[in-house]
Order: sequence, then structure tokens, then C-alpha cells
Amino acid sequence: MRATVLIAILLMTALNLSAVTPSERIYHDNITLVGPQPILLTQPDDAPRFQAAEIRALLSDTLTLSWSAPDSSPIGYLKVWTEDHSTYDALSRDQRLSARFRAASSSPEVGPLQFHSPVENDPEQWITLAVEIDFVSNRITAYYGDQQLFKLASEEFPLDGPVRFSLSASTPLKDDYVVEELTRSPRNSSRTRWDESSLKQYFDGKQISQDSPVGLWKYFDRDTSDSYSRLGGEYRLAIVEDGADGFDIIYIDGAKVNPSDWETGMLKGHLKPTLFPGTYDLTWFATDLTPACEECTASLVDGMVRGSLLRLDFPLLKSSFRLVRLP
Repeated sequence: MRATVLIAILLMTALNLSAVTPSERIYHDNITLVGPQPILLTQPDDAPRFQAAEIRALLSDTLTLSWSAPDSSPIGYLKVWTEDHSTYDALSRDQRLSARFRAASSSPEVGPLQFHSPVENDPEQWITLAVEIDFVSNRITAYYGDQQLFKLASEEFPLDGPVRFSLSASTPLKDDYVVEELTRSPRNSSRTRWDESSLKQYFDGKQISQDSPVGLWKYFDRDTSDSYSRLGGEYRLAIVEDGADGFDIIYIDGAKVNPSDWETGMLKGHLKPTLFPGTYDLTWFATDLTPACEECTASLVDGMVRGSLLRLDFPLLKSSFRLVRLP
């Protein structure tokens, strides 16, 4: 059964993040049995903003959800187990469970925490365990439940990230599903295949039409409202074909606001052609790497030479600025 409320609580954090930080859900359909030998889950290749792991299993003994550093050194764990049969109410079939939680190796262990089975009148003890790690607020939170998740414990503890989750059980346990959630850092998500060397190679000898936005551009001037916006820098940018019908705007240098967040080759924006020649729908990423506007456009403008200027308009911010084409 694929749970319809899958990590509903965990997604609350991810949904507050910008659209430039896409969330990825990873289902481990090949994991059907968890035993004493730890099962390693996904190793993220970069530092995320948010990570979560969830398992629904038939609990008969101890089930452990752990997380470790990229070098495999242990960090923390959530352990849940059934109490002995003296705590089992045969009439209501209400089983008491216990748990221990440790956010990190240097933090104190919490527990044992005792709680009742999340499923009433069920002879089979199905349980869902979940752990979320928010690298922005530095908080690690553990949940339990079944179709609905309840907070079991939460602790503030800084982690550099990423972590790698693993599963184990004292005796083999059947599981219904195992799933992970990963929300990448906007800085990492904004990186592209471009760098100074590849951009130079791309433009060397390239025949560029003055009717195309493709080329190297530099900040020229602006008409902005300080009440609504501020100039993030005097940018130098490259505009390249995106492999479809549009164009990617690639940052080279010139950031003055949050300059340490930007590096050559990051995606600064995107142009999508409209029905009007020389006019484009504009996506623009602000100094904090989040989408900056709605209803934005870009237009090729004639200066001393045809198509030598590119005007970027941000109507809701009552601002615009122009780029000049570099030779």
C-alpha cells in the first residue's frame, strides 16, 4: 500500500521553500525486508536544505532508523520496539511501544519514550517511523504513527550535511514502503554545466545574429524604484541556447548584494520567446537565488547598433535595467 498521506508532515517544511529548490522523492521499492544488517539509503551528492526518511513496517521487535555522515561515522538514531506482552490489552488490542531518540552523537539520548500503538484493534503491529532534518533551522525531528504522523521528539542541533539514512531491525521485519525526501540548496540547484572555459569555447568563432539575445552582456543603466527594488550588482552575463526554444542567462560576475552566494556558471535567469520578435518572457533569480518577479519581460533594443541593448522589465517592482552587448 502506498500511503496517501506519505510524509505529509515532513513536506510542510519543503513547501515553504522557493521554487528554485526542487524537492525530490525517492521510493525504495526494492526494500521489502529489514533485518540486522543495516540497509543504506541514498547518499546525496551535495548539501541539501532538507532531508527526510520514512518507513512503514510490521513491528515485531526493534526497528532502527539511523543517520550518518558522508564518511559513515554515526550521527543519530530513532529506535522503536514493542514492550513485552504484559503491556498488551487483549480486549482493546492496544499495544504499548517504546522509543529512544538521539539527534547527534554528541547530544544526549531522549527516552525511553512510551506511547500506544497508532493503530487500534489491529492484531498486526504496523507502524510508520519518520525523521526530518532541516538544515536551515538546524532541527532534527522524529515522528511515529501510521496513516497519520505524530511528533515524537525534536531537537535543535547544527549539521553541516548531507546525511545518509540507514535501516536495521533486531529480527527481520516486513516493510510496506521506504521513501526519502530531499530538498536541495538553491545555490547547488542554480549551478549549471557552464564555467568561464566552456563559455569561452562556446562563443569563440560563433556567428551571432543581432536579432538573437545570444551573446555576452554587461550592465549598462537602470530605471528603478528604490521603494520596490534595489540593483543587485553591475552584472556581466552570458546568454546561451537552452537546447529547446529558449535561452539561459548565465552569471559571470558583478554581484554586489550577496556576492559570496554567486559564482561563474550559475543560472541567473531564462528567456522564453513570445509571439513578438525580439520580446521574451523573463525568469530572473534575485540576489538570494529566488525567483524575483512575475510578468517580467526582456526586449532587444536598438542602440548605436541594432540589437545592441537588452532591456529587462520588472513591472510589479516598477523597475527596469538595460544590458549592453559585448563584442
